[in-house]
Amino acid sequence: MPYFLVGAGGSKSATAAKWHYNKSVSPYDAKYQRTGPDGGWIDHVEYSYDVIAASWLELASARKILPNFVDISRSDGIAVSDRVRRALAALEPDVHDFRPLPIRQRDGTPWPEPYWFCNHGRIPKVEAIDLERSSRWVRWDERVIRGRRFLNGVIATDRDPPEVFLDRNAIAGHHLFGEARAPSALAWFFLSDEAHAALKAANALAGASLGYVGLSGA
Repeated sequence: MPYFLVGAGGSKSATAAKWHYNKSVSPYDAKYQRTGPDGGWIDHVEYSYDVIAASWLELASARKILPNFVDISRSDGIAVSDRVRRALAALEPDVHDFRPLPIRQRDGTPWPEPYWFCNHGRIPKVEAIDLERSSRWVRWDERVIRGRRFLNGVIATDRDPPEVFLDRNAIAGHHLFGEARAPSALAWFFLSDEAHAALKAANALAGASLGYVGLSGA
């Protein structure tokens, strides 16, 4: 059964880490746009390399331990530990875009362990959600933005049996992936069973808020 990556949340997450970047450079790659003409989100954000290379995180409060997933405020990205990067890279070599991201305490002390910026724009997107079986919770948005329509709704992860389903055939071979028809503002990302098992074996799930979704198809 796949897992829905709700985000880097929970009591063990270092939320509200402030993202510092060079404000003289746009934080978004020119070929992606954050908002449409009516304010609607039209694509997933992909950060340009010069912005990521010059950025760093400042923790909101002094910490002795960091989780493996850290929310980055003012961005569509998350920071992940080297355990997460290595586990995902072993499953999907040369697929995900991880860039070094320095982390500092509020007093400027560098965090001793490496963390990485996981670029949401480079996570593979597939038409993962089985709309027929998930129609109570996920449906087409009525708005059309630059000729495109997007899904809207809620990924309900607390139902037993589940009421949101992914298409088994569509997600085959993917381990960390997003829904191609979801606007970037919703950031619907999922983990395969194999990815979840690999992260658990590496003790790399702390900080990740996960929910269950169903699986449909032969």
